[in-house]
Amino acid sequence: MTTLAFLDCETTGLDPDQHEIWEVGLILRDENGDHEHTWQLPVDLGRADPIALNIGRFHERRKSFTTGLDRFSRDFARLTHGAHLVGAVISFDEERLRRLLRRHHACPTWHYHLVDTEALVAGQYSIQPPWDSNALSRLVGVDPDDFDRHTALGDAAWARALFDAVMAGRRA
Repeated sequence: MTTLAFLDCETTGLDPDQHEIWEVGLILRDENGDHEHTWQLPVDLGRADPIALNIGRFHERRKSFTTGLDRFSRDFARLTHGAHLVGAVISFDEERLRRLLRRHHACPTWHYHLVDTEALVAGQYSIQPPWDSNALSRLVGVDPDDFDRHTALGDAAWARALFDAVMAGRRA
């Protein structure tokens, strides 16, 4: 069975050269089922975009304990080895995770085919970009309001639901 890694990252902004990942949610699906993982990482708030922090509710949800970047990088690389990364606009997350792992001496060895759930839904309905992610979600019968959006694990679960709906051929 192909391992799927449904994931999402919350960041301190959109610029990959300036902003950092502060939260990662991962749901691994393998022959043993689905397994959830979540990490909060240390960041330099002096470079953060206040709007991004507000969207992810950083100050409200931030835990006092964070996982060290070296340990996270090793663990994430091990868990995602050979897996297909799946998410909404997964290229955003993959680029930042790849950079983070490399900076902390870990090798990203996930599969090079990325699976963007929004593109899957849009393709199923032949919808041209730009896309409204909430509208796409509703097309396949997945209510985006049922998920804790703009949290890493909540958005990973939403991506999983979109993927499962498309793969089941469900149409609203």
